[in-house]
Amino acid sequence: MSGNHNFADVPINFGGNQEQPLARLVVTSIKQYVINKPMKKGIVTLSALIVSIMVVALTPVGPIFVYGWLVPIIGPLMPKPEGVPSHAEASFQWKGYGVVWSWEDAVSGGCAQWWAAEGSPGPARGVDIFEGSRNCEDGVRTMSRLSFEDTTSYGTAGIDWSNKDCPFTLTEAAINRYRNQVDDLRKLNNGILVTRMLDAMQSELKVIDGKNLIAQQNGCRIAQD
Repeated sequence: MSGNHNFADVPINFGGNQEQPLARLVVTSIKQYVINKPMKKGIVTLSALIVSIMVVALTPVGPIFVYGWLVPIIGPLMPKPEGVPSHAEASFQWKGYGVVWSWEDAVSGGCAQWWAAEGSPGPARGVDIFEGSRNCEDGVRTMSRLSFEDTTSYGTAGIDWSNKDCPFTLTEAAINRYRNQVDDLRKLNNGILVTRMLDAMQSELKVIDGKNLIAQQNGCRIAQD
């Protein structure tokens, strides 16, 4: 996931209907914390912390030096985008979508790693499916999909130029295994974008020709007319 957008501007969409400045969100989140934990000393400390954060956060260097460590801390108090589960963790990409949510799901024979963002140019979701380990970091990626792409990427053995024959094929056993994994994810997730993406993956797997794939930079995809 990458982008050339400049997210140094303060207004960012965090999953609601309107964009709201991160600084305002910080205040709202900490106010909520104070209400839930009414401690006088804590209020004083947090008030001082708010002022310090605001001073830096409202400057051009805010996204670089503040948001990166602040967003994960206040993540549990931040409103989550549609379809993002409660256990998702937040991070900030100042050269990407801004606030990005990530979580993992267990699937048969492996795991799936999700990300979700609401920044410019619009809501986006992505998933990478790994096999060989319940821990995504230790598995081998077999499939990946982006909500704004028309096809799924298979494997990781792509080449640096596109529209060439894929260096591998998918067996019927592999395709059936992938379909089961997508079914697993369909049962675990119910967001509109996520559901639409998983349905598209399943529809593609029903008609895919595993011997007729086209190479691309990060894997292979189905041949398109």
